[in-house]
Amino acid sequence: MLQDLTEAFEKASSLYANANGIARDPDWFLLKLAEESGEVLQVANRLTA
Repeated sequence: MLQDLTEAFEKASSLYANANGIARDPDWFLLKLAEESGEVLQVANRLTA
């Protein structure tokens, strides 16, 4: 299951980056991880408030 999610993210990420001229370098991956973590925290906060 995790492998399926990883592959789906890679496909979507690659398509988005190519369509928008984004270089997916180590900084991009770190910032993307921070962005997604923030979204998870927002959901968790709504569910526990």
